[in-house]
This record gives sequence, structure tokens and C-alpha cells, in this order.
Amino acid sequence: MKDIIVRNLKLNTEEPKICNAVIGETREAIIQETKILSELEVDLFEWRADNYKDISSKKETLETMLHLQRAAKNKPVIFSIRNNKSGGNYPFSVEARARACQWAIESGSIDLVELELSFGKRIIDSLIAAARERNVKTIVSFYDYEKTPEQKQLIAALDECESYGADLSKLAVMAKTKRDILNLLVSMWKMENSSDEKPRIVVGMGPQGNISRILPSFFGSVLTYASGITMSLEGQINPNDLRTILSLTK
Repeated sequence: MKDIIVRNLKLNTEEPKICNAVIGETREAIIQETKILSELEVDLFEWRADNYKDISSKKETLETMLHLQRAAKNKPVIFSIRNNKSGGNYPFSVEARARACQWAIESGSIDLVELELSFGKRIIDSLIAAARERNVKTIVSFYDYEKTPEQKQLIAALDECESYGADLSKLAVMAKTKRDILNLLVSMWKMENSSDEKPRIVVGMGPQGNISRILPSFFGSVLTYASGITMSLEGQINPNDLRTILSLTK
């Protein structure tokens, strides 16, 4: 697999990196959270902008992005904005989320931007093109917060994500049973053996999915998610403990 280089960070399955979500509602909370996390064993950040109370204001959002970048101390920042169907708290429209992603791409403060399959082909193609012009890396993602789909559906979803030619694809599904984890693991193994190995982020959400966090490389994932000041997903592990575990599983 070819490494994805973001700032000075190499993303690959040989040494998966640790990402922390920043989910504050105000600029002050976001900056404080990022400053604290930057002192821990964190490699990069994901700003969950759907929690930000001023996300509808371009001016406020751009200023917060700039302050967040400074607080991150040169560690890469992913921009994502979810709605209530993909783990967020609010029913943002596709147009509102796409507009925020465009601001992030143009800001000069964001290193990666996440685009969900639910955005639709026209919007995804447009945002990927805009990101390439500004050297911003892109992630196309699929979420299922209710269940882990069957293997054929998982493979089809990841195939669709990768069809856009983004820098990374992401698959995040709710794992409730051991069978769910096995379905996810076998699906990723099939993908690796049936096509060129591509950079992917793979997450089994929920406590049962913890094995995907502590053994990300087994699932073909270039990064894993740790808990931060606030746990964004049930079952997440704090970054220092996660770093220790990862060092023992190489």
C-alpha cells in the first residue's frame, strides 16, 4: 500500500495512527479540548463540526478552524460534519453539510475532509475536485449506526466509496455481536485479496467493536479512534492506553 502523507504524518496499516474527535459546542471549548489532547498520545484530530453552535456562520466557522489548527500544534485535522442519520445530533441537510465542507476545503486550516456517500455523486465529485486544487486530502465514508451489514453489503459499500478516487475510504458500522466482527474482518480480508490494497479507515463501533480499535491493521485500517475529553463513541479507549496496546500488537 502506498503511504498517504498528511503534513509529516504517514498513514499506513503497518503503523496505524491514533485520531481523537473534537466535539465542543463553542470555540472556547473546541480550543481547550484540542490543547489538552495535543499533549496526549494523539497523531491527528477530527473536528466533528456538527456539534459547533455557530456552524451556520461562515465567518465564525473559518475563525474557529484557524484557532483549532493552531491548538493542534501542527498535527493534521480532519473536518467532518454529520447529521442525525450518521451519528450527529441535528438533521442537517446535505446542502448545509456540503457548504461547510467547501468552507473547510477553502480555509487553508484543514488537512482532510470527510464526505459521506449520502452526499450523492454530484456533490462528492465537486468537493473532491475542489479539495485536489487546494491539496486537501479526501475521505469518502459509509456509516451504519444500527447494525453491521452482511459481507456482500459491506464490500459493496466500500467499493462505492472507493469508486470516487478519494485519498481514503471509510467504513464504520455498529458491531453488536462476535458474528458482526467476523463479518467485518472477513469482508476486509476479501477486499484486500480481490483488489489492490488501498488506504482505508475501518471501524467497528460500540463496545463489541473494540477489537477493531486495538487491532486496526488486522482490519486494514490506517488509523484508529481514541476517547478524548468527551467520548464520542461508546467503547473508545483513552489515547495513552491505546498507544501502549498498539505497541504490543505490531
